[in-house]
Amino acid sequence: PPPASASADPACVISLAELRRQLAARAARWRARRLRGSASSAPGAEPVGSWADTRQASDPIRHPSAPGAPTYPELGDRLGVSDTPRGRGIFAKSSAHPGDTLLIAETHVSVLATAHIFTRCHYCFAQRPALLRCAGCRFARYCNAACQRTAWTEARHRDECAALMRWFACVPGGGDGSDLPDVTQEPGASVRALAQLLWQRRRRGRDSGWWRRVAAMQSHRRDMDAAQAADAAQLAVRLARFLGDGALEALGISHADALVTLIAQHHTNAFTLSDAHFDPIGVAVCPVAALINHSCAPNAVVVFPEACAGKRCPMHVVALTDIAAGDEIYASYVDIGAPRTERQRTLHERYHFTCNCALCSRTNWVDPRTALWCPAGCGAWCAGDGAPVTRCARCGAPRHMNAATYTRLNEAAALSVRVTAAMHEGGALPTDDALHSALRDTLPWLCELAPPANASLWSLLHAAHVLAIERGAWDEATRLAMLVCAGIQARGARDARSALYPPHHPQRAVMLAALGRLLLLDAAQDAVTPAWLIERAPLPPPSPARAALAHAALTQAARESSGYPDVAALVR
Repeated sequence: PPPASASADPACVISLAELRRQLAARAARWRARRLRGSASSAPGAEPVGSWADTRQASDPIRHPSAPGAPTYPELGDRLGVSDTPRGRGIFAKSSAHPGDTLLIAETHVSVLATAHIFTRCHYCFAQRPALLRCAGCRFARYCNAACQRTAWTEARHRDECAALMRWFACVPGGGDGSDLPDVTQEPGASVRALAQLLWQRRRRGRDSGWWRRVAAMQSHRRDMDAAQAADAAQLAVRLARFLGDGALEALGISHADALVTLIAQHHTNAFTLSDAHFDPIGVAVCPVAALINHSCAPNAVVVFPEACAGKRCPMHVVALTDIAAGDEIYASYVDIGAPRTERQRTLHERYHFTCNCALCSRTNWVDPRTALWCPAGCGAWCAGDGAPVTRCARCGAPRHMNAATYTRLNEAAALSVRVTAAMHEGGALPTDDALHSALRDTLPWLCELAPPANASLWSLLHAAHVLAIERGAWDEATRLAMLVCAGIQARGARDARSALYPPHHPQRAVMLAALGRLLLLDAAQDAVTPAWLIERAPLPPPSPARAALAHAALTQAARESSGYPDVAALVR
């Protein structure tokens, strides 16, 4: 702020940044009123606010046509950036169909999570049985010398290697001369991603178009609560330790607020890096893709094709539905298979908005994510939204939710969160883990109460399916896959997009391909296959009937895998 004279009234002194913020807020309000008026006068227009806020800043100085504003040549002639009532967004300039690739963009940075550092190349992220280890930090691993040379320059391992050696030398047991560092003490994927952003900024320049894209990302810095501010402060301390003494000033971070703002931008805009099976393996930052607004009923999805031939494949945005010219592109910031309350909580805590999309605003229907079986046994669903009494959507039979059932449902939901977190952190659950016992005890009871589309049950079935494959229990894995595929497609309304995952979503294609391949195995019924599973998922022995089921599953997987070459390869 400009210095104030001794005679100036402190209440009248305003900083340049505060003045610009007020002007930006005024301009944003004016633009929203203008767009609201035009939207309300258009016949059949979507109500303003029915879609969620953007992850990009709407400061007028960063308007797409403003001098010095970042440009996005990756959008090409098919997509464009424009203002919306929610800030900026990406719009289609031409029509697209399900499976069409709308955008291919290189990530600014992308790093592996701790659980995958021993099994995947740190440059191209390909999974290899044997990897070369960096002789310096003894942490990074690569497919071959070509990946290592490219990572040394393009992925800034030149800087990261020294930082990792310095970090492990300071942590307990890190400097004991052992052959391998204690990876459980590593700084974390977010710290390594933020450090690479700063190293790249020093290399490319603060005035480069590359960095202007990062600087334009929304931070929600002012919206952070006390707990989020404390987490950001702790991450800032870890990042400062990782970079070394005096490195922040050398990298252009002159005060703590600038560092916290960068951390908040990363927290708001980072994507989950995933593999060909759409399992999370790390974190990535892609400013052009961060322009895409959110909807729990998206018309596009972000995927990361599997690396090949030692090349780091860029991020792809693939259409899920028919898209007309002029339509805005929407992706989901959260798991759309989660119940509405869970989605809203995540969106509010991390992105600071409430979603009013078509799925969140739907009324007078039974959401399959929270559905329970009809108590009268008619095969239809009751709403499982926690109300004391709900009625079957078909026969009207009442379902009374007593305290014991409600408590056990909450326990099943908590177990689902724990199991999912354990799989994402370690790749899979160990078979002797305590969670496995809880999983085995919960599944039979929950299958009696809820259909496989219930979000808690679906995630537990999926975890049990993965465990069965790891044990080689092929009959059990096949039956579980049948329930998972049935749940993933079940819908609670006429609209097929009300299912856990809509048609052409890659998660559906992956599971259908897995089911088809399992059905083709010549595996007899396992003696330890649970009775409840045999009853719920009847499976014919190897026969023409079973081959017909496999053909149907693979045919549907091939149809829904358009746009996902890795999934198509699984089907083949």
